[in-house]
Amino acid sequence: MYLINPTTVDYHRIPVFHLGLPQQSSYRVYGFGYDFASDDYKVVNLSRYRKGNIDTTFVDVYSVRMGLWRRLESLPYDDVLSERGGASGVLVNGVFHWMASKASSLVIIGFDLSDEKFSRYQHLLIFMEMSWIGMNLGVLEGVFVCFVLY
Repeated sequence: MYLINPTTVDYHRIPVFHLGLPQQSSYRVYGFGYDFASDDYKVVNLSRYRKGNIDTTFVDVYSVRMGLWRRLESLPYDDVLSERGGASGVLVNGVFHWMASKASSLVIIGFDLSDEKFSRYQHLLIFMEMSWIGMNLGVLEGVFVCFVLY
């Protein structure tokens, strides 16, 4: 994996994480952003491993400044949804956002790059009652938005 600045063509190779799950046995979503508090660029990797009774999502963070991967707590939600939504985290004000499920509820979760903690933002109960086809998160003029196709 590489981070590339398309303007200057400078690049930074991201090393393979020694605790990382094999690509063929896991499902991954990523986020990349700048942490103003630590003046550092970070890559967030959520990798879900499901086999037999084991179903967990690992949270790994790579710091460009330190050149290191770190494993944080497991994801406190059942699943990060990407089959019907966006796989990459949407960054707004230093917080990555993903859609996730928790006890059969649809939620928007956030991961703060500065304190590296998760929070739940919103139950999407209205969408549970619709027969929606697709949902995606995005940013429109600096505001966090949710696009729904139903």
